[in-house]
Amino acid sequence: MMSYDEYLDAVVKELQKIVPEKEYKLEVIAGEKQITTRGIRLSNMPVALDLERAYEYYRWSGRSIHDTAVELNEGHLEITQKILKMIKDLKIDDIPQLVRFKVFSEHTFMPNKNNLITKDFLDLKVGLLISIDDNSGFMVSEALCEMFKLDPEKLFYQAYINNAKLIAHASTMFDQLNEACHFSDDEIDMLSDATLMYVKTTNNRVLGATAILYTDWMKLFADTIGDDFYIIPSSVHELILISARYVNDEDAFLKMIKEVNTNQVAPDEILSYSLYKYHRVSDCVEIAKEGLA
Repeated sequence: MMSYDEYLDAVVKELQKIVPEKEYKLEVIAGEKQITTRGIRLSNMPVALDLERAYEYYRWSGRSIHDTAVELNEGHLEITQKILKMIKDLKIDDIPQLVRFKVFSEHTFMPNKNNLITKDFLDLKVGLLISIDDNSGFMVSEALCEMFKLDPEKLFYQAYINNAKLIAHASTMFDQLNEACHFSDDEIDMLSDATLMYVKTTNNRVLGATAILYTDWMKLFADTIGDDFYIIPSSVHELILISARYVNDEDAFLKMIKEVNTNQVAPDEILSYSLYKYHRVSDCVEIAKEGLA
């Protein structure tokens, strides 16, 4: 019986044998071995096989390496065709209504990240996303702008307008958890600290970290709580807010951010390792303390 690492090696070799032109290989990403093809992680694709589950299935059923490789390749082909169809069906007049922001950093795993159209914001990057629906879309690259003769500056302006409409009101972390779990009275007492933190995201809870680009809601929130506040980069999908009066040790929060990114956040959803802060008087957000991966 092969170990997990041996299993991955065998699957990659089989992929290389049946479709050598796709350049499948094994890479270490964020400390984990991943099967990739030209920078795209197979385990990051909606139609792809979960590799750990595939290994468990192999262990108890003896499923062949060849069958696993075939399914992985078919999954990659399906998602590739879906993306190509989206681009083919895209009408240039629709792009201004579909473009929005995605905020990420050097720590966010993204294929072909260096070829994207971006702007700098603090220690983050602001990219442009053509959003087809809640689950489908693609980033705007230099090649895409050339293909459709798009003006990046006009796209950033339109994305700023579109994205602002997606930002949801901040709610307490307790409310978010209780909505999902429906706590008992005893559990509510144990979770009193969760009322001190707020979650900021979008209406559909996708790419909610883009809220960091807008200070209008920050001013209103700071006036409501009567204080400056810290911004914790939970993921590319949400920000965690906490009043400055409750933060006595910034280093402790940096440590928490690093632990969460390392153990709980997927590599392609990591936003940042830094801690941010909004100041009411100057109406600006800044890096309170820079973190390291």
